[in-house]
Amino acid sequence: MRGIVFASTTALGVIFASTVFAGSNTVYLYQSGASQDAYINQTGNNNTVGTGLGNQFIQDNGAGTTGRNDVEIRQSGSYNSVGKFGLAKQSGTRNEADIRQTGTGGNVELLQLGNKNGTGNQFIGYGNSNRIEQGGTQGQISLTEVGNENSFNIQQDGVSNKTTVAQTGDKSQAVVRQAVAGGSNNTLTITQGVYAASNSDFAYAFQSGDWNKATLAQDGDKQIASVKQENAYNTINSYQAGYNNSLGKVTYGSNSPFTQTGTGQLLTNNQSGSFNKVTGEQKGASNTITTTQSGALASSADFYQADSNQTAVNYQFGTDSLTAKQYGGTNNYLYNAQWGVAEATVTQIGTSNSSTGTQSGGTFFQANEATVTQNGNNNTSLYAQIGQGNTLSVSQTGSSNGSTVTQNGGGNQAVIQQN
Repeated sequence: MRGIVFASTTALGVIFASTVFAGSNTVYLYQSGASQDAYINQTGNNNTVGTGLGNQFIQDNGAGTTGRNDVEIRQSGSYNSVGKFGLAKQSGTRNEADIRQTGTGGNVELLQLGNKNGTGNQFIGYGNSNRIEQGGTQGQISLTEVGNENSFNIQQDGVSNKTTVAQTGDKSQAVVRQAVAGGSNNTLTITQGVYAASNSDFAYAFQSGDWNKATLAQDGDKQIASVKQENAYNTINSYQAGYNNSLGKVTYGSNSPFTQTGTGQLLTNNQSGSFNKVTGEQKGASNTITTTQSGALASSADFYQADSNQTAVNYQFGTDSLTAKQYGGTNNYLYNAQWGVAEATVTQIGTSNSSTGTQSGGTFFQANEATVTQNGNNNTSLYAQIGQGNTLSVSQTGSSNGSTVTQNGGGNQAVIQQN
């Protein structure tokens, strides 16, 4: 192993490092102060920037309000690393890290402490001053940001890559894209505000290929998350706790839904709190959506599924509403449960569809409402509303349709049409 050590403690430090050997090189870097710049270029295999807790890569401005330190790291080859179990670190304000690795088995560990790190707009062409890019397979990225208004953009291409992002603080932003040019078996996890609740965070995840998995967890108010997956057998797990959160937007002010396109997709969404929303779509065969919303005040679920063999299960506890639509397939199933002032709109077009829903209670003008429309053969709709002012309209067109309706309370109305 060949080692290169750099240190700078001046107000302005500029370091350029380029290895001259073909692999197994190590760079240790320590800079303290403000406006530090470092550029590191390593070629070959098994190169490292920082190793262990005693030989970290560090740009340190403590709790300073200036910072503005910048590092650019380029590693070409396989099994190169930044941090290497010691966490490369930047502290201060408005720091930037640009790390790019090509080859197999790249590894990046980065910790940023402070505010407004990577403040460039990452949502216009996904260009951001804070970025990590890995091109290859079996890459791993572990990113931690502690502070307010931090942002990061990550991209991995290939197979069996893994990214973990943890952000603590208000107005954090994370974009993670995997297998943009194709790939499979990739995993990403984004957590925002989980260890200390934060507000107005944004998370966007994109995965292309098969057998990918995305997990999003947000704790706080006004959180926004969106996921897009393409191809087959991908999984989304989303968790939001707080007030006025949303799964299914791409940018602030946009209503673009979460999207899964392909076969055998699975989405699980769990939201606790009030005024939360889930908006999304699945296109392909044999996909499944499961949503759970619990809270005291109005939350909503609005999604649709296209093609065959779809399953949707929705649980809402509170004053909630559901709009769910399934189009163009067979053997579809949708189950809805709502407690509180609830609305449900279910549309299934195809054959062998089944819709089962229960709505119980009602305040806010005593109204539960359910509208179920099924076109096709062998459709069955079972619904029970218990409370005040319930209104149910079921229309089934086709053969062998069956409908069972139970409304218990005052002011209930039911209109059923079957052909």
